[in-house]
Amino acid sequence: MGRAKIAPMVDPLSAAERAADFAEKMLATPYRLPRPIVEYPPGAGPVERREEMRPVYAAIVERIGPPTLLGATGDGPYVRWGRRGDTLLLTGDRAAATLVSVDTREFLRKEYDALQRNYGTPSPQRPPYLWRLDRKGPGPVTRYYEYAGHLNGRVGWEEFGEALERVLSSFVEHMPVQAGECWVAFRLRAEGRDVLLNYDLRDHGAELCAIVEDRGTDDEDVMRARGWRSVDRYGRWRIDLPEADPGSAAEIARVVVAELRTRVRDPRSLMAHDVGAGDDGDLWLPGLGIEVWPRREAGDDH
Repeated sequence: MGRAKIAPMVDPLSAAERAADFAEKMLATPYRLPRPIVEYPPGAGPVERREEMRPVYAAIVERIGPPTLLGATGDGPYVRWGRRGDTLLLTGDRAAATLVSVDTREFLRKEYDALQRNYGTPSPQRPPYLWRLDRKGPGPVTRYYEYAGHLNGRVGWEEFGEALERVLSSFVEHMPVQAGECWVAFRLRAEGRDVLLNYDLRDHGAELCAIVEDRGTDDEDVMRARGWRSVDRYGRWRIDLPEADPGSAAEIARVVVAELRTRVRDPRSLMAHDVGAGDDGDLWLPGLGIEVWPRREAGDDH
């Protein structure tokens, strides 16, 4: 008589359900060690990581409610569910996403100090997050000045281009999961003329887009040499690239920097304005590392 076959053990919970269970338990009983909830396939790009995270994030929000703040770093999400005692933080890197509980007061103090150290300093470091979206979710959050420190004299156009690429790539990976179908946009002002950056999640193909208010004042060959692809019905030069192409953010950043360098000598003279995400909440962009208008002033928690 042959040996009986042993059926493989089957986990009755999906990864999304397990993550929601962890989140619920960690809100009730703080757990200070990071707990992985999503592991990404090796070599996965922003869109692949996004789709791995999407059902997990949805399950967490359905279980414990909307977060206090949305956001992302250059490597992973940066979403918080704040409480007076402890904050549940969804973070991670390009290998995995994790949940961890942190002391709210200490966490906000360190975050505030990190942003203040970067403001106007001669050697700024990367801010604690590239962007955050405040939709007035429940829980405490310190309101402070937007990271508005100019790039210092030793940081030039190459570094600004890399910062812009990181922000755009982060939008592609994290904004659709966290903010749903909306648009994200901001303008870069140089010598009175704007370059508009736009990522519209409602468009078919969800393209990254940059538009310059040229209206025919520059030679067509010159504009195409900088990387602009077409002229829209308003006479503006633009470039539209698909989010699914992992090189799109880098190419958009390259074209924008090439354009801006013809208008200003130093990236410290740039200013970002008209920053928004679907007319729903306040979008902060410390990851650009340039002046952002309007500035956000420090105030009380809400």
